[in-house]
Amino acid sequence: MSFILSPAEPADVPELTSIYLASFVDPFSLTLFPRTPGVRAWWEQDLAQGFADPNVRMLKVVDDASGRIAAFAKWVLPPPQGEEENEEEKGEALPEWPEDADGQLCQSFFAGLLEAKKRLMGPRPYFYLEMLATHPDFQKRGAASLLLSWGTARADAAGMPAYLDGSPVGVGLYLRHGWEEKGVVVPEVNGESAAERWEKRYLCMVREPRAGETGR
Repeated sequence: MSFILSPAEPADVPELTSIYLASFVDPFSLTLFPRTPGVRAWWEQDLAQGFADPNVRMLKVVDDASGRIAAFAKWVLPPPQGEEENEEEKGEALPEWPEDADGQLCQSFFAGLLEAKKRLMGPRPYFYLEMLATHPDFQKRGAASLLLSWGTARADAAGMPAYLDGSPVGVGLYLRHGWEEKGVVVPEVNGESAAERWEKRYLCMVREPRAGETGR
């Protein structure tokens, strides 16, 4: 199977949304974002906004044989030296959740991820893998590795760390690419832990820059 890594385009947004929604189908994810037309429209708008941000790189991996997008990633790059960002530009402002979503759970979960990122990374500049999704038809075939390597190579070249938060399902892949687990986020709503109800927790991982490496 041959994959091609390239920048994603705004016209890809509907397919990227379908990949995201097909990739995260565990009970916790379905509670956060039920698969309704309103939720899909919200995700399409969210992904489209990435193309308007000069510090965001939307990438895709295309299966050469079928022409389908196998996986995509959203990398948030540090701003150019000397430029300051507001909270929204830093990705530190939470959005308004779609009406069909579990807003309370979304707020608890994403606020926890944001606080962990701020605590672990502090004021230093870093590369942030905000989103990585592979369609189930193409999982465990190397598409995600291409997207990871794109960012880690650039972080190494810049001498900067990289950060991600993700489910334990992908931890083996992240470890192989040099990431280290630094924390765990478990959302809680009305005193009930997501780890108890959904067996769900998210790992906070940091990859320090490596001199002379390509990120592969």
